Amino acid sequence: MITIHKDADNHKALVTLTIGREYNLYWRRYCQRFWLAYAKRHGYDIVCIDKPIDESRLGRSRPVHWQKHLLLSTGLATRYDRLVIIDADIAINPDAPCVVNQTPIDKIGVVDEYATPTPELHGLAQDRLYDNWSSRNFDYIRDDSAHAFYRNAGYQKCFDRVVQAGMMVVSTRHHRDVLESIYYKSAPNDDERGNREMRITSHSLLSSSRIHWLDGRFNMVWSLYRAAYCPDLIDGASSEAMVNNLRQAISEVYFLHFAGEFRHIPLLDQVAPEAGTSPWMKPATIQSFQQPLNTPVVLIVFNRPESTTRVFEAIRNAKPKQLLVIADGPRVEHPEDVERCAAARAVIDGIDWDCEVQTCFSNTNLGTRKRVVSGLDWVFSIVDEAIILEDDCVPHSTFFSFCEDMLNRYRDDSSVLTISGNNFQFRPQPDDDSYTFSRYPLIWGWATWRRSWMRYDESLEKWPELRNSDWLKTIFGNTDSIRYWSYLFENTYNGFDTWDFQLCFASFLSGALNIHPNVNLVSNIGFGKDATHTWDKGDPFAAIPALAMQFPLSHPPTVTRDSEADDFIEQVLFGGIMRSLLRGLGQRIRRRHQRDVVITQ
Repeated sequence: MITIHKDADNHKALVTLTIGREYNLYWRRYCQRFWLAYAKRHGYDIVCIDKPIDESRLGRSRPVHWQKHLLLSTGLATRYDRLVIIDADIAINPDAPCVVNQTPIDKIGVVDEYATPTPELHGLAQDRLYDNWSSRNFDYIRDDSAHAFYRNAGYQKCFDRVVQAGMMVVSTRHHRDVLESIYYKSAPNDDERGNREMRITSHSLLSSSRIHWLDGRFNMVWSLYRAAYCPDLIDGASSEAMVNNLRQAISEVYFLHFAGEFRHIPLLDQVAPEAGTSPWMKPATIQSFQQPLNTPVVLIVFNRPESTTRVFEAIRNAKPKQLLVIADGPRVEHPEDVERCAAARAVIDGIDWDCEVQTCFSNTNLGTRKRVVSGLDWVFSIVDEAIILEDDCVPHSTFFSFCEDMLNRYRDDSSVLTISGNNFQFRPQPDDDSYTFSRYPLIWGWATWRRSWMRYDESLEKWPELRNSDWLKTIFGNTDSIRYWSYLFENTYNGFDTWDFQLCFASFLSGALNIHPNVNLVSNIGFGKDATHTWDKGDPFAAIPALAMQFPLSHPPTVTRDSEADDFIEQVLFGGIMRSLLRGLGQRIRRRHQRDVVITQ
């Protein structure tokens, strides 16, 4: 359980399940900032459950979203009077009214899906969706009416309304029994096709006579909104029209429910100002950085002049007194590299400030591993410390001053290995410390000292000795992480063309800590087909906005690892991926006969 936003005076909370890498990342990356603005405005805490509540055989036998019915069985019931149980794929309009205030304490506040946007428009939108799904040969259950919704699930008693279970306002004193009953009454192997969980939840809640119907804007399904108001976009992927439609939806509804349409959630980046700059968020106090940068800057380039230009412009604005440029040579099997490598190197001809420039250019292609390692060996034979940027890592202007402050503050503290510009917690501008400490060095824009680089061992010479020991077991508390890092270190030892896992090895081996800012300062724009390792442009880690750091900095009182933040990074970026892959494989085997689109009606 992770509390994202907490105030001692708050007696109500927005609670969500983000179990699984996809849900966790998409919620944090795209939806969380909307929730934070709403929570701060109306006095909610935000609680994110990222591990199963029920790990019994029953819990493992069904999709994890069933476990929302067990939330009142946790410690939340002793901390809060009211909970808003809400799906992680919902975007909240920060200007929406307080949903708890709309709901009597003894009732469960929900939306009637079959009356949104209106009963007439719902019927029209539903018909349009069914026609579209039929034309694409999707296998779905046709629920033309609320009665059909229940009749198709085998119920004898049918109701005129349908609970959209993606958002429920509950009282911790009044509703534990009905929610637990829903969880335990259904058979473990209930068919999930056609939203079986929502059918059971809706029928059970209506049978309990505890329902209070809310304004439909508190849970508007995105596919229904499109079908009702812009049917040409039912199938639409990312486009200007889709973004405009989403922007309109966010402004008109209170809670917009994507209902599994993950392909559209990244569009949220385009429909509202970036986190930290929105009028919904606390404004940042930014320290102007006009004086020349005293710390040397390293730029690593290859064959991407376009992205190199963007990174160079950020460096140009910072005006470092010393710039060291590392470049790899063209690949023999790619004749176009000759021109593109030359163009990337020529970008630094744009230096128009007082700056000492030194270059380390290779005439032949060394590959990622040899070029970066030999280049940084060269850098730290010249300077004692440096800020390092690759040609696809575009920093915010405050990244440089943050790194310089950290380099100065921890220069003589050997327990600190690196300073990163990355925040992969997807937190908007925090109210507490400006940075945390982690076991993980993150290198999409970073800084370090010669003393730290001296610990780096490209060949992982000590790995064979450590491989069969309990070394990794003393670092990680779960088998998945141990297997993951063993696999990576073994492949790196055997020559895999990478240089960053060796930095992780050095950090783990020495027990060192790495500084992570509490706001993301660098955006990696290099995801795509031309990348070495980051091919998927739709990855939630792609092009995370670079935001401003607040100054003056607020320093942690002690140099202590943030284990909660590290657990999240391990789950979504490192060893936890193996667990997700294994679970996902099992689910695909069980459901491979079903269609690949989840129907939400």
